[in-house]
Amino acid sequence: MRTAVCRIFLCVAGLTFVASLLAGHSQGRQPATQKASKKSDWPQFRGPLLNGISPETGIRKDWPAHPPRVLWTVPLTDDGYAGPSVAGGLVYIVDHTDEN
Repeated sequence: MRTAVCRIFLCVAGLTFVASLLAGHSQGRQPATQKASKKSDWPQFRGPLLNGISPETGIRKDWPAHPPRVLWTVPLTDDGYAGPSVAGGLVYIVDHTDEN
């Protein structure tokens, strides 16, 4: 009987400890809207607000008639699975070379 009570107590105490750690960790996180330092940053999947919508304004929508000017290009393999991220004026991509 005493062993069963000790096991239950230790189990409950352990779960309480883990729950308190997780609660403290989530309180320290910033909302996604505060992560982006600039309106043009796209630092995570689906953008700064996690909705896939850019907060930018003034973007032209008549691209066939007036395509945007290409500022740069980079050769990539066709084997990537990640989308680009933009932060601080830099574009981050995932690619590989040879077997890496």
